Amino acid sequence: MTKTRKRIISILLTLIITLSASLTVMTAPVSATQEGTTTPETETTSNPVVIKVGNITGLKITKASTNYVSLKWNKVKGATGYTILYRNPAKVKTFVKGKNTVNNSITVAELGAACQYDFKVFAYIKSSGKIYNGEPTYISTATNPKKVKGLKLTSSSDNISLKWSKNSVATGYKIYRASAKSNGKYVLYKTVKGKSKNTFTDKSVSKTKVYYYKLKAYKQFGSKSYDSEFSRSVVAVGGLSSVSVSAKSQLSKVSLSWNDIESATGYKVYYATSKDGSYKKLGSTKRNFYTTKKLENGKKYYFKVVPYKTVKDKTINSPKYKTISKTVTNTAFGKSVGDTYIEVSIKEQHMWFYIDGKLYVDTDVVTGNADGYHDTPKGVHSIFSRQSPAVLVGADYRTPVQYWMPFTSSGCGIHDSTWRADWEYGGDTYKYNGSHGCVNTPYSKVAKIYKKAYNGTKVIVY
Repeated sequence: MTKTRKRIISILLTLIITLSASLTVMTAPVSATQEGTTTPETETTSNPVVIKVGNITGLKITKASTNYVSLKWNKVKGATGYTILYRNPAKVKTFVKGKNTVNNSITVAELGAACQYDFKVFAYIKSSGKIYNGEPTYISTATNPKKVKGLKLTSSSDNISLKWSKNSVATGYKIYRASAKSNGKYVLYKTVKGKSKNTFTDKSVSKTKVYYYKLKAYKQFGSKSYDSEFSRSVVAVGGLSSVSVSAKSQLSKVSLSWNDIESATGYKVYYATSKDGSYKKLGSTKRNFYTTKKLENGKKYYFKVVPYKTVKDKTINSPKYKTISKTVTNTAFGKSVGDTYIEVSIKEQHMWFYIDGKLYVDTDVVTGNADGYHDTPKGVHSIFSRQSPAVLVGADYRTPVQYWMPFTSSGCGIHDSTWRADWEYGGDTYKYNGSHGCVNTPYSKVAKIYKKAYNGTKVIVY
């Protein structure tokens, strides 16, 4: 290589090195200082923001009904709100979103009755447009079955029987009873297992004792029972059963009688014109017999007698009764007596005076002593004499009266009896302190009868 060529190459290398150094100085970053000097800027990397959300604690069920569940938990510090998700594990595996809330409690509604539900609750924080969730906390519970409907008493004789409408999703039923034995408080008395069972018979009852019942349907999930609200209550009296009724008809009335029962305070009497028709109440009595008012002659009527018990001003009716029918007749002892007559019922201790088919006067009386010797004779009689005043004479008595109307040859008649107290009339006085066979009548009533009765007026005693 010639010297000239070497020199040219050396000059070119020097130029290249110089240019490279200049370029390095021009492209290097600089920063200004207060003194006006420049120093290289240090490269920095920013870390992502991390927000930690606390977990739910103290999660519990505060209330559950047939179609909702209420939950509550402790507040989470800094939380914007809370999310609640739930599922019915019998139907779905995944949780569905319930709702969000800013409170630390919520009620999840529109749930199915007697269904199991799983809930999960977590807190969240909202920051810079982003949502940060905490870890969920889980809890399981169930809704309650629906309330038992249709509870009714079907029998209250030696046993007390109940019946109710079936609950198709219930595991069974819990029967609560209140009585004197439980000091009037409802206690769980019996559990009936099986949703298809809707009857119960209580065999542990005493006659005349009062018992109250109400029910809960229950649904079993694992070891836990979920109960419905109480059904309506029913009340029963041990021994308050139906009675056997007999019926007789005469003088256009029907006389009913039945066996007396220890558990009853009294008896209500109803009638209808057909067996399955609408029954109307005729009246009530504490005795075991009852005579109707005049009914339509030749017509068939249906009667029922319902025993009842009065407890603390409340009337408890027997759920059972028997129906009897009778066709009305206007005769007495097989004889026609017309429309004007005096009627005396020994059982009722009552007397009626009808004139031309219309009731003129009626009154309680005291008839002959029921001893087999002084009983007022039954049958169709007639008044054959009228005296005012008069003196009644017997083997051991001489009694003045104001009004005297004899109707038997043996000396039985209708008269006033001012020596008797008002309470003696119409009761059981005749069983132990009756007359010698006459019909003892209050003074004001016999005075009215005397004015209208005449010789020949029929007197029917039965």
